[in-house]
Amino acid sequence: MINIRSAEYALPGYDQTPALAGAFDPFQLPKAQGTARQQACAKADLSKLPETDRRECEAINYLTKRVNTAKFTLDRQTDPLFKTYHEAETISASLGNMDCQLPGQPSGDPSHKELTCRESLVKSRQTCRDKLSVSAQERDRDFDYSFTLNTDLRKWRAFCNDNESGRFSAYNFPLHKIVQSNGKTYRYIGLEASHQWGYEASCLMEEMSCERTSCDRSGNCYCINPSPSGVIVPRNEFLHVMTWWGEEDDADIWVTVDLEHKTAEINDAQLLDNGGVIMSWSADPLQMQGKTEMSVLDAPQDFQCAHVKPSNIRILANASGGACESGRGCTVGAASVAEVDYQHCKVKLLFGKSGGDFHYLHNGWGARWTNKLTLRMFGTTVEMVDNWNSQCPDLPEAKP
Repeated sequence: MINIRSAEYALPGYDQTPALAGAFDPFQLPKAQGTARQQACAKADLSKLPETDRRECEAINYLTKRVNTAKFTLDRQTDPLFKTYHEAETISASLGNMDCQLPGQPSGDPSHKELTCRESLVKSRQTCRDKLSVSAQERDRDFDYSFTLNTDLRKWRAFCNDNESGRFSAYNFPLHKIVQSNGKTYRYIGLEASHQWGYEASCLMEEMSCERTSCDRSGNCYCINPSPSGVIVPRNEFLHVMTWWGEEDDADIWVTVDLEHKTAEINDAQLLDNGGVIMSWSADPLQMQGKTEMSVLDAPQDFQCAHVKPSNIRILANASGGACESGRGCTVGAASVAEVDYQHCKVKLLFGKSGGDFHYLHNGWGARWTNKLTLRMFGTTVEMVDNWNSQCPDLPEAKP
């Protein structure tokens, strides 16, 4: 049974009062409504539209950008169509005239005579045209997306204390410890650091106000009854930065690639020894530093994230991408797809690293992994198809 409920179930986007109902009047030219839709779709954020509205706006934006140029240039004087038309129009001017001629008797048969008549016939002038219709059609296709990733990782740690640099400086002040520096008194607030490669860590200290100062014979002065001032400043004379020593058997590193914005970032990393995790990126942001850089080699011009189907994304190729520095190890390692975020067009890749070159991670240089990757994605692409529909009647063939 066809009713409102069955229509709402069967037809996506069904509405009894559609927004474009004003454009349904067959006696009104829809130019104003069409112009309004062009302007609305040009300003719309397609990623936030419902599926039906988004596809409609994709087609409208495509047609708006098309260059409307004539495909043919016709000469009215020489083109056979125009030339024949003018000849026919000239002949038809003698409407109703008939010219009959009686020739002499044909030779060979005196019992017959031949009569030749010619009459001009005028038919009503008809106007016809060809109609162009453009439709958007989806085609299944595979997308190959190639890029390089250069990823650096190193064991690194920063500490805030008042010891000299060295192996015994691997500890932090107790929180709120009162210390002296350059004749001023400070209270330790904490260490500011990050996973980001090359980030300069800072020891955050709060300046203290003193009721009075007491100095000993050696010239060392001390704050009596210090009170917080609320002014927090970095004091890096207490900062000690070092790389960690030791060797690992393997490592896993997770990198998320943003295919739309052509960027990449490290999500997590683990250093493994005999199958066990000895250091984790996500567990302690002060244990490791890293960076990754993405460079696109070949991305399809008509690639859009919305057209990728969530059925299959796989690594088609994984090879060395170069960018290894002299004197440093550089490894490719295994790569696999760990997770796909179709809504934001992001792919999380898992790299497994091992081998002799990997052990460069234990010194201050860190280790670099370089990968030239090709992702193959099964999806669809939208193609615009032009259809010419003739509205001209078929004319009978001329008879001699």
